[in-house]
Amino acid sequence: MNHELGFVGEVSTFYTGPLTADERAFIDRITQKQQERDGDSKRVSEVVVSKDGHREDVFGDSPELKRLSDLADFALYQYVTKAFPEMERMDIEIRRVGCWLNIGKVGKELHTHDSDFSVVFYLDDTEGEDGHTVMTNPVNPHLNCGSGLIQQHFRRGLRIKPVEGNVLIFPGYMEHAVEPYTGNTPRRTFGIDYTAFDSK
Repeated sequence: MNHELGFVGEVSTFYTGPLTADERAFIDRITQKQQERDGDSKRVSEVVVSKDGHREDVFGDSPELKRLSDLADFALYQYVTKAFPEMERMDIEIRRVGCWLNIGKVGKELHTHDSDFSVVFYLDDTEGEDGHTVMTNPVNPHLNCGSGLIQQHFRRGLRIKPVEGNVLIFPGYMEHAVEPYTGNTPRRTFGIDYTAFDSK
């Protein structure tokens, strides 16, 4: 048996292939626009939250990003039907509630998302051995079981290297972080949140 303790069935990756030249050109344009807006290209960009409380949706109706949007939605569908087959029989609709561009240099501390599922769509290969996404398995660090001496070793990090076209999917409650990135090439991702709604 080969598995990562605490991650079985919860963290999945799907490889969708490289971006097209048109997709890359469009992403370069929105990267430049976002850097002009944020003023500092070395930090993770701020996320715009709309009046209804949802994050901005970079995908929107952009024909240049339609293929990537469809790939992300399809990867999520594959993940959900495999991890939660019973949902096929439930009156639940899963909708994208936001998609934003991350431009990463300084990294991001451990955090969760206010969503049922989260997706990281990697837009670039990174150089070296930093800039990884780090998933932390959901072992409660504040509740000791037994002596607590073993439990501390159960809370592990799973490091995922950015690869262009790779899609990472996990539950929104799962803590994750982004390592600082020192490479000269870009480290950009689309962060995407999905939430389940009662379809009745």
